[in-house]
Amino acid sequence: MSRTTRTIPAWAIVLCVLFIFFCLLGLLFLLAKEERTEGWVQVGVQGPRLLHFTQIPVTSPMAVADLNARVNTARAVSFQAGQQSP
Repeated sequence: MSRTTRTIPAWAIVLCVLFIFFCLLGLLFLLAKEERTEGWVQVGVQGPRLLHFTQIPVTSPMAVADLNARVNTARAVSFQAGQQSP
């Protein structure tokens, strides 16, 4: 439920317009890219007669990977706890 987009930042467009008349190197500013991640990561918990979902906002691809790692760790710990009880 999250997406990452790559766009040309506004400052690069402004500098391109300003420097295109002084030297033709102003077009190099258009090579600047900015990545923006927006959206949510949905996390679910399921048990006997229980089902709960929550959405956590993310702002970077690293945050998505971090949340997935945390959820997988919690699943592994809960699985091990269920195996140890009689």
